[in-house]
Amino acid sequence: MRTFAEKPKAALQAVPARARPGKSREVSSILHPQAVQRSAQTDQDKKAELEFHSTISFHTRSGSSSTGPTKGGFTFLEVHWTVLNSGWVTAPEHVDKVTIYNADSCSGCRNDKDHVLSMPVEAPATEPGKKYEAVTATIGMNLPAGHYDAYVDLDIHDEVDEINKDNNTIFTSWYAAPNPEPEEE
Repeated sequence: MRTFAEKPKAALQAVPARARPGKSREVSSILHPQAVQRSAQTDQDKKAELEFHSTISFHTRSGSSSTGPTKGGFTFLEVHWTVLNSGWVTAPEHVDKVTIYNADSCSGCRNDKDHVLSMPVEAPATEPGKKYEAVTATIGMNLPAGHYDAYVDLDIHDEVDEINKDNNTIFTSWYAAPNPEPEEE
């Protein structure tokens, strides 16, 4: 005789080695916890995420490098960087900015009095999982010998609703050596 406290015993089932389409959420959560967390997010939580996918690189008369011009004096300068949208939705068009500071007195300080140059760069709309390469206009400038910092700030007008805005700045430092005096003939 059965009482209400007793339940029929279910047959034991083996858990598959891999989750297959149509398997229960419980099995999927054991095998792929991150995927379930992602699918549990609401549409409000799904945002774009811009992150640097390269260092800053410079293109000068002497070629390409991850540091700025190696000698002071007149130079042509073009700055490149690559950004990945690792978020959930397309990041809209926005503006990035390159700023160069003289760092002779303080590297990493971003003092207004040390400002040398700023260049805004329009960035394209970027789908999730896609990258864009940003490139400044090529400019000619006189760069005296000394220490310099170059910063790239992403989305300077906060046009992209992002998961994390704390990773939107990258910078590099370099030294431009004095240009040797031309020899007299």
